[in-house]
Amino acid sequence: MKVMSKAVAVLAAGMLWGCGQFVEYGPGGPAVDATPLGGGEVEVGDLTELNHYTWAGLVSSFTVREGGDVLVDYAGWSEDDEALAELDRYLGVLASVDPSELNSPEQRQVYWINGYNAAVVRGVIADFDGDTSGYSVITSGAFFDTPRYTFGGVTMTLNQIEQGVLRADFENAALASASEETRAALEAWAGEVWGAEGLDARFHAAVNCAALGCPNLWAEAPYAWRAEGLDAQYEAATRAWLASPEKGAGAAGISNLFEWYASDFVEDAGGVSEFIAEHREGGVSGVDLGTIIQYDWTLNAP
Repeated sequence: MKVMSKAVAVLAAGMLWGCGQFVEYGPGGPAVDATPLGGGEVEVGDLTELNHYTWAGLVSSFTVREGGDVLVDYAGWSEDDEALAELDRYLGVLASVDPSELNSPEQRQVYWINGYNAAVVRGVIADFDGDTSGYSVITSGAFFDTPRYTFGGVTMTLNQIEQGVLRADFENAALASASEETRAALEAWAGEVWGAEGLDARFHAAVNCAALGCPNLWAEAPYAWRAEGLDAQYEAATRAWLASPEKGAGAAGISNLFEWYASDFVEDAGGVSEFIAEHREGGVSGVDLGTIIQYDWTLNAP
């Protein structure tokens, strides 16, 4: 795949996710290194808005659409020192920003969604050892449950972001290993991320766990999730996900996400069928609601 050799976007400070709960790790997979990933915290000052331009530039540079899938060039990204440094600096900014200080629920949502997606990419790059052909996040160790990502000054796991902050499911097993300090931070952020409107289950179309079975990484303009126009982004991503008979909804069945996170769709729309009817072109017509599509854990790489 041809990609830009240099990341072109620069994060302008001041202007400015996940299926691991249900993973059964394969036998013999190597342990995931728990060394914190990213560039460490950086000086950013007091920020109430983030633009996520750096992440947008990187996604536009290292993704390609192939059929119904968005593929990530992890190998090319890992070999581009400048692009990898840009990713680490971006994660360093997110590590340094207190999401509670962001000025709207929309700002907080895109902080966590972009941050989750960026952390997944960084985790794959750290783990795949140069060869993506045989790599999968479910055979590489506890990919979703290793605390090596720092947000708001707190180091956490991918599952703690998704299950704790975005879903506010504090009975989830993924939260059992969290320290009291981490759990308190996650609970505070979970209470702030959705605001008075409550959970929007369309966020499931926004987070990407590096597998072909996931809703695609958002890889069209503006490439990063943004607070401005967020509702339209959610709707476009959700409709694109549900339009895919392989990973969304169709004659072969519906995504595992509807089984795993059924309560989210009940909370949002009253049920799985109601959610699909509201957000899929053609509603539930032609959809086998009684069958679950087997999740494809193949790495989303070319």
